[in-house]
Amino acid sequence: MIEAIIEVIEAEHPPYRTVRPAVAEEMVRREQAEAWDRMA
Repeated sequence: MIEAIIEVIEAEHPPYRTVRPAVAEEMVRREQAEAWDRMA
């Protein structure tokens, strides 16, 4: 995990939002979509 953090910090053009580990990306997307749906 530390290696992933260092890669993001040292990246020339890091992504705006970075989720690590990559397998957690879908979970985060789903939770964010559900949060937006609750607010609507």
